[in-house]
Amino acid sequence: MNKWMFKNAEHEFTLAIGQLTVLKGDREKWRELVGMLDSYFNQQGTEVTIWKDGKQIRKKHMNYYAIYENGNNIEPILKDLKQGILDKLILSPIYKEFIEIWEELQEEVQFIGECEHGKTGIKYELASMTKTILEKSLSLRISEYDNSRLDIIKLILGMSITKPTLVFVEGFRYGLNDIECANAEGILREMARKGMHVIVLDDNLVGASVNYYYQDLIVNKLEILGVKKIILESSPILSSSEDFLQAINWSIEAVDKSEGKVVELELQSVDNLCIFTLIYLIFTFLKWPLIVDFRGVRSDLIEYLAEIVSGEV
Repeated sequence: MNKWMFKNAEHEFTLAIGQLTVLKGDREKWRELVGMLDSYFNQQGTEVTIWKDGKQIRKKHMNYYAIYENGNNIEPILKDLKQGILDKLILSPIYKEFIEIWEELQEEVQFIGECEHGKTGIKYELASMTKTILEKSLSLRISEYDNSRLDIIKLILGMSITKPTLVFVEGFRYGLNDIECANAEGILREMARKGMHVIVLDDNLVGASVNYYYQDLIVNKLEILGVKKIILESSPILSSSEDFLQAINWSIEAVDKSEGKVVELELQSVDNLCIFTLIYLIFTFLKWPLIVDFRGVRSDLIEYLAEIVSGEV
């Protein structure tokens, strides 16, 4: 996972991005991020900036394709598909022969012109065959059937990747049966294995880097790892790596199941007092909203945790 930051004058999103990344929670909030992505890659003079681990990403160095819930922007995909065909065509031996024949035709046109109108001073020229002319002559068409989300996902998977590629997918399950959904999930994972960064707005896709919208905050494991050192130093109870991993998993799972409510923590809901303390410190240092029931917790520990909240520790 890497830390990606998306910024404009009004908003700043910090996400944990892997090859396959899932966005869960408030869809309307996530659409603000979608708008920023669209602005950055498709608008001139945009104020949006994107940073990966502190280094700014330049749009000319990255391909971006989006599959939206309310419609598909297929033009960038067709443009790059066409470019890929042209690049392969130019390397073809047949294309080299074609250019040689075209150059002979240019000479033939000049010869005929001189024979027909040489005395009048009129000259005939056949334009050179350039990549631009070839590009204008090549057209791609896509049927309404092929414009489905699943078919577009397949198109992207089949593309030749020549530079970093970011793909955003929203609502890919719409109109698909269970078998087709499984097929689509498999294609998304294959895109990630191919080296693309795939961001999916979906509540059911598993086995990926997950970011949650929780109480107007973006929550992910990368944020927890960022405060691991201070948590372990602040905890009055000696803990192991396994303890910390359990605390991470409990915190993320609780956020995932919160359904818009504030997470509640009580001693009997976790394995032991050590895990309870680590979870409390995770939410405290990251300023994630948490309702805590201290029943069964030693009074000296409660006082110590209160001092941490007040900044006295």
